Amino acid sequence: MNSQKQKKVFGGYKKFMAVFLAIQAAAIAFGLLYLWQALKSYENSMPVHCAQYALELFQNQQFNTIREKSGFEPTAYASNEDFDAYLQKRLEEAGKLELKKYRAGAQEAIYLVNSGEQTLAKAVLEKKQESDSFGNAGWRLARLEDVYAMHEPIVVLAPEFAKLTVNGNAVEDTLRTLQQTQYYAGLPEALPTPIQACYTLEGFLADPQIAAQAPDAQECIVQKTEQPNVYEVKALLAKEQVPDVHELAVDAAKAYARYISKDASFQQVAKYLVRGSDFYNSLKTFYNGWYTDHTSYAFENLEAKDFTAYSADHISCTVTFTYVIQGIERHEYPTAYEIFTVRTEDGWRVASINVL
Repeated sequence: MNSQKQKKVFGGYKKFMAVFLAIQAAAIAFGLLYLWQALKSYENSMPVHCAQYALELFQNQQFNTIREKSGFEPTAYASNEDFDAYLQKRLEEAGKLELKKYRAGAQEAIYLVNSGEQTLAKAVLEKKQESDSFGNAGWRLARLEDVYAMHEPIVVLAPEFAKLTVNGNAVEDTLRTLQQTQYYAGLPEALPTPIQACYTLEGFLADPQIAAQAPDAQECIVQKTEQPNVYEVKALLAKEQVPDVHELAVDAAKAYARYISKDASFQQVAKYLVRGSDFYNSLKTFYNGWYTDHTSYAFENLEAKDFTAYSADHISCTVTFTYVIQGIERHEYPTAYEIFTVRTEDGWRVASINVL
């Protein structure tokens, strides 16, 4: 075989090997690609992969999707923007987030989005019905639970004439019921009792911001009561607005204290009271014979404050003082009375006195 023929045979062999190796390389690459895709499909079919998506929703603050998956619906006092602000605050307080498997089954799995021991949400996953080309059925995020907890309904008690706003929005009168103010129970039928508005409100994400305005009031304050989720609005007046009430409250407080300590008769305190009221009748039969004998009494640090209007004819205030009793020894009694007054045909009178 001559050299030229040898070169042709060798050249053909090289081409064959090149094509063969190229085919082999392509087959290996295809096989590796197929294997990678199969592994990727298997990995994506694991519930933790879907749970990781839920975690990223919170890490990236994807509030729109979180709202949708958590089932949040705006209310009169909690908009979508309020929800976003509420959740952003929770995330800022939480810090670093992580996943924790809570429960896993064949068709449903639950993972927790945690910050330390605190759970921000439960990611509920459902198995997909359809499979991919590799026969793997993945998971989908069905819903997010415990992302938010709506505040319990609240009750706001306010004078009938006060205008209420909650979270910056005016509260319609249609949301209130009217009732007699409890502080003036027991008045004679001839005297009217002030009317109080009772609002029952719901749909809050957090503690409500309650404010009120009232004509002629110096300011309106909102206080939590001893009852859970019950608030009371008080319309405060300056004592200069009600000088007659100020004088009556101070005189009645002194007379009441002196009556309790046997230094005044019932007739002396009764002239300040509404005759025939429950308070009048109960005080009439009050026994004060137990009080320690003493030689003198005095009022120190006396102050009248917190003049509160329930109507134009019903005003209360607080009278505080130190009641000093001098006997063999000096005794000091810090004293505070809440005095409820009412305007009658004979002027202002005390409807009741509450010992604070």
